[in-house]
Amino acid sequence: MNLWILLLLLPLSLLLWVLLSPLEIIIDTNKNTYLARLGVIAKMNLLFKDLHIELKTRIFFFNISIKPGKRKRKKDKQKKKEKKRYTEMPFRLILDASKDLWKAVKIIRLELDLDTEDVILNAKLFPFFYMLSNDRIKLWINFDDKNSLLIHVRAELWALAAVGMKFLIRYTFRRIRN
Repeated sequence: MNLWILLLLLPLSLLLWVLLSPLEIIIDTNKNTYLARLGVIAKMNLLFKDLHIELKTRIFFFNISIKPGKRKRKKDKQKKKEKKRYTEMPFRLILDASKDLWKAVKIIRLELDLDTEDVILNAKLFPFFYMLSNDRIKLWINFDDKNSLLIHVRAELWALAAVGMKFLIRYTFRRIRN
């Protein structure tokens, strides 16, 4: 009896652990760092080396390295593909889902160093960027032909799942009504 309870609680606790761990995305163009991390469970790193792309992934204790250009592809027999019919989504539904997604994601750090190569536009953007900057968001305008972006966002996986479920339910009920 105790074994069955243990076998039931183990997957449920693992699922709860995954749902409660934070999802972090870090993009830094100065250091060429493109990273997605799900707590200590998984980590995905995109590397650019000599015009080649490499995707390094770690899930639990297993390391996987994927090089998209190195794999040989098999020749597939060409089949007739049916065109998928896409239904239109109402703008209001997309707007509500975007608002919910924005609330679920927290910006830890955002740094943008921008040069538009137009001196007049740079001068017009300078006060606007200065007003938007705070301790977590730093926006700069430069006149040095230098562009860079650093963004670090964090979201809880359960919150993203809740936004997805809410969107799916609203979309399904809207399709049923119409």
